[in-house]
Amino acid sequence: MSPDSMILALVINRMLVVFGYISDHSRQRKPAFFIGLISMAGAVTLFIVSTSPPVLVIARLLQGLAAGGVWVAGLALIANRVSRDRIGEAMGHTTLGMTWGGLLGPFTGIM
Repeated sequence: MSPDSMILALVINRMLVVFGYISDHSRQRKPAFFIGLISMAGAVTLFIVSTSPPVLVIARLLQGLAAGGVWVAGLALIANRVSRDRIGEAMGHTTLGMTWGGLLGPFTGIM
């Protein structure tokens, strides 16, 4: 692994901690979730309008950060909204959906 990719991984990891901190220390989980969704929309818009490889790299970086924020805040929302006796089932369904989406998404895009 190159030093650049290690630094990028550390930056992304720290951003997940920031989203987790915001989500844990605010009265509601929704603001962190919506910030992540708006950031994701901005990253996708950047993909659409980009005309050069460096802009695509920046868009991908923003997309990864936003996806991490949505993931962390989304799991926190589920933990708050679901009763304790069903939280494992809810987290399992969420993880299953993300896994199947990641597996089937590329094949769906090819078609």
